[in-house]
Amino acid sequence: MSESDAGPAIGLIGAGSRGVFHLEQLYEIVSRDYFEVWDKPWPAAKPGFPFGVYHDYASEVPDWATDISHLGASVTAVCDPSTDSQARAVAVCEEHGDDPETFETIDAFYRDGEFDTVIVASPNHTHTEAALPALERDLDTFCEKPLAATLADHDRLIDAADNSDGTFYVGFNLRHSQQYGKLRSLIQSGAIGRLGMLSAHEVRVPFPWGHYYTQDESGGTLLEKDCHDFDLFNWYTESDPVRVVAFGGQHVLDQGTDVNDHATVIVEYASGVKATLELCMYAPYTQPGDRVYAARGTDGLVRSGRDSNSWEVFGWDTHDTYSFANTGGEHGGADIRLWKDVLQTFADGGDPAATAWDAKKAAAVAIGAERSIAEGRIVEIDERYDLH
Repeated sequence: MSESDAGPAIGLIGAGSRGVFHLEQLYEIVSRDYFEVWDKPWPAAKPGFPFGVYHDYASEVPDWATDISHLGASVTAVCDPSTDSQARAVAVCEEHGDDPETFETIDAFYRDGEFDTVIVASPNHTHTEAALPALERDLDTFCEKPLAATLADHDRLIDAADNSDGTFYVGFNLRHSQQYGKLRSLIQSGAIGRLGMLSAHEVRVPFPWGHYYTQDESGGTLLEKDCHDFDLFNWYTESDPVRVVAFGGQHVLDQGTDVNDHATVIVEYASGVKATLELCMYAPYTQPGDRVYAARGTDGLVRSGRDSNSWEVFGWDTHDTYSFANTGGEHGGADIRLWKDVLQTFADGGDPAATAWDAKKAAAVAIGAERSIAEGRIVEIDERYDLH
């Protein structure tokens, strides 16, 4: 633990690429004194401009920035069955003055590790085993999405979170994106009238090797990849999904795997809104902007712009464009904003941006869609987000 760092002592479970990425984002926040909230593109295309200028030379926090100088953290424990993965995570920690203990099993991690906050970034089917002990110990816990590979395990984690004095934060990072947050505000403001339809379209390269290609371990492609999008659908509609139907299968990636590589999903909400997702996971390229979104209302349309950080809004006789700065990193800067909010929530209190119930609500759509493909039928979703 770095002597200069304040804040929680963090234990990491799962030191794969995503776990190490979370460490990098966490340390980036700890290194800053304040965080910009400006949502316009900057005129100079230089890394860190103009934030770096203010960070280096300003004696006071500007009005448009959030003071995060009190947010600190150190990493004191790393758990992963792979010693190579442990070494990569430890190397990142050592670059920032931390010297964490390493563990190969979750049991040893909780028995002998010293930490008061836990990050769970292990494969989906291990999240329950990894997060339950933390919640039972009343520790603040961050869990990567999806929360679990089954709805039954979602229920176990919901019950544990409800009975824990620790804060449970689910990592739906797209809720922290300026771009997707702006779409929500446009819908809520009535810019397109009453919302009636949503759509998301994604064409991308396949998953990397690993647990993603096993249904029992990942929960399925629509859970692993698109719980993000179903969470955004739920967030935008502010309504409960009531049924889902999907078509999909294995078009290209059909050897040694039991997960789908493409799908079309239609979700119906209690409010009457319909949402459609189209996914192609076998392309040898990823479309610009990764996702293409559209929201249709009684008075207009919002759709993804020509670049990955803009929206076009069409009314009866209007056409407006809203653009955003990419504040760095993946997902248009959403990940760094996620970790600012996670550390701020743990330090200052307040509610997380996404809860275990939000996670189950998104998972119900995803797992319901997987069931619809497998069984060739419409799947009903009840008020507790269970399937019928």
